[in-house]
Amino acid sequence: MSDLGIRPIPRLEEPRKRRIGAFGGIEYVQYDGIFSGRTSTGKFRVPYRIAAPVNPEKGNQTVLVEPPHFNIALGARVFYLGEEFLFSRGFSHAGVGWSTTSFDGRNRRNLDPTVPGGVHQWWFH
Repeated sequence: MSDLGIRPIPRLEEPRKRRIGAFGGIEYVQYDGIFSGRTSTGKFRVPYRIAAPVNPEKGNQTVLVEPPHFNIALGARVFYLGEEFLFSRGFSHAGVGWSTTSFDGRNRRNLDPTVPGGVHQWWFH
């Protein structure tokens, strides 16, 4: 922290990108990346995931942001809403691994166990 009390700006690292399919004629891509920075409680380095239309003009310009759940991670996208329902209507979906809460020794609120230097116990990829 500088003498003025200003903290460095958090940053998004270059994400991995992969196509996840077409839904209702809309091609989708998924981005998996790292969000890092510092807060008043210290440094953080956590994964994020965004699924969006390859061509943004085909989307409905609405992002559903899902907090990772302790037992199903970003499961609402797949298990409850369904990708066909969500993506064929042009929605985008996003989530960020952020919690260190653990139930029965498992933590599924984090998204990518392969993140080097991550500050949390990773589970989902």
